[in-house]
Amino acid sequence: MGEVGQIHNSEKFQKLAGSDGIFEFKSRQIRIPCIFGRNQTIVLLFGLRKKSDRYKGKEIQRAEEYRQWYLSRGG
Repeated sequence: MGEVGQIHNSEKFQKLAGSDGIFEFKSRQIRIPCIFGRNQTIVLLFGLRKKSDRYKGKEIQRAEEYRQWYLSRGG
């Protein structure tokens, strides 16, 4: 994304379905949920290896909890 902020490949970076403002970086089996912080910085929440394209409910819940924790600390 760099300085310009354009996403050229929507398969590699997209909004996570069923979430509130959580996005994901995707490369083969690696997934990294992330959020936008202050000044449009990207905050990586955690990483995981997935063999399927779908997230489980507990993974979305975990990302939501990290997001809430980050925002509660002034992020």
